[in-house]
Amino acid sequence: MSMTSFAILANEGGGHEVVWHLPMPAWAYGALALAIFIVLLGVVWSFRNMGHTYMTQPDVVPHSPGHDAGGHSASGGHGSAH
Repeated sequence: MSMTSFAILANEGGGHEVVWHLPMPAWAYGALALAIFIVLLGVVWSFRNMGHTYMTQPDVVPHSPGHDAGGHSASGGHGSAH
């Protein structure tokens, strides 16, 4: 007996349908997901501007006109004579 004919016979047999009951109402799943996303948003929001917090002044190199951060002349570049 194939699975298809077994499914037809089983469906005609008792008239009882298998129903899966959810442990909570359907709207509660959406509310739970929304609450979790709001909590995660709060976690991300609490870490905003952390890169700026850890920056210290000695790491900042002042810009001098005509020179880049490595001390090279700004007028030179690819293809220019040094």
